[in-house]
Amino acid sequence: MKKKHIKVFSLLLVFSLLFTLCSCGKDNIESEKMEEKTTELTNGLSLEIGCGKTFASNGGHTVALLSNGTVVAKGDNDFGQCNVNDWKDVVSVDNGYGITVGLKSDGTVLATGNNNYGQCNVSDWENIVAIATSGENTFGVKSDGTVVATGYNENGQCNVSNWENIVSVSCSGFSTYGIKSDGTVVAVGDNEYGQCNISSWKNIIKIVSNGTLTYGLTKEGTIIYTGFNEDSDSVYLPNDWNDIKDITMDGGCGLFALKSDGTIICNYYYEDIIESCASLNGAVALSGNVDTIVGLMP
Repeated sequence: MKKKHIKVFSLLLVFSLLFTLCSCGKDNIESEKMEEKTTELTNGLSLEIGCGKTFASNGGHTVALLSNGTVVAKGDNDFGQCNVNDWKDVVSVDNGYGITVGLKSDGTVLATGNNNYGQCNVSDWENIVAIATSGENTFGVKSDGTVVATGYNENGQCNVSNWENIVSVSCSGFSTYGIKSDGTVVAVGDNEYGQCNISSWKNIIKIVSNGTLTYGLTKEGTIIYTGFNEDSDSVYLPNDWNDIKDITMDGGCGLFALKSDGTIICNYYYEDIIESCASLNGAVALSGNVDTIVGLMP
């Protein structure tokens, strides 16, 4: 297999950080609140990490939510996915290949970019409290715990209308994963490699998947997984990781994790990638895909 090289970037120019991890209106998932500080940008605005997703990098562009509810974006703009300059009152953002979505404070949703599968058809959504997009499909968690979806559905990955008590959704494009208020999980879509076999998982606070391999982060800070490691010659499975606070994946089966002490670890055998991970030590949140990992730096 050709050796992978992971590009590692810090997000924006920051001097200090406000960051609070919290649950978004669901009382049954435990959360940890961190000391509040301020992240000042060169234009006098600040980044705020709160109940919504504050920055995202996926598919060639990066987006960030500023404290005044506006959004900035940088990178590939072939489909207009970075055309977010007029967005206002946004509380959360996500992106995928060719698309950016934003959740507004009134529960409505914005989308810009590639719409070949209808993945941007969200203008009629209401009462949304969380969003996710893979680039091919887009999902919204409603205030009543149900989920709406639009976009590519060849594998049934948008068949989420019967889901209940959901607090967050993640998606790979071919399969979709929901975390319920009690920490259990549901999945739908392509399951050729067992990547949706998560019904026994408990105490889950985050799920990431590349479409063949699925990782879950537990509230105890450990990692569980299911599916097929197609990069087994370069990536090992993290059986003994602990004290993990956040996780993200690259475009393959690589897993990158933020530990409670601020260090970043990954499951690659390659020394140059491990060293690149170390260069992100001190980051407070991670996002990534398609051979790019972004860390929010203090």
